[in-house]
Amino acid sequence: MTEEKDCGCQQKGTRSACCIEHVTTMDERGQVVIPKEVRNALGWKGGEKIAIITRTSNNKPCCVMLVNVGSLSTQIKGFIDNLE
Repeated sequence: MTEEKDCGCQQKGTRSACCIEHVTTMDERGQVVIPKEVRNALGWKGGEKIAIITRTSNNKPCCVMLVNVGSLSTQIKGFIDNLE
């Protein structure tokens, strides 16, 4: 893993850091491999459902976040609580 860098994507009352973990290639079928080191760090196993969340800028998708569906409701609740 690379060193974490503060990118300013903090939520109220928390510290968050962004970094480029790995660079991967999308194949002709649109499939992307999540490197083993990243899967292990996240505790993800084969067959788990992953939500693809996009962020838009100027009405176009610009960023993609992958979230394990099993933890999605907890993360959404935390996000909503931080908005209040």
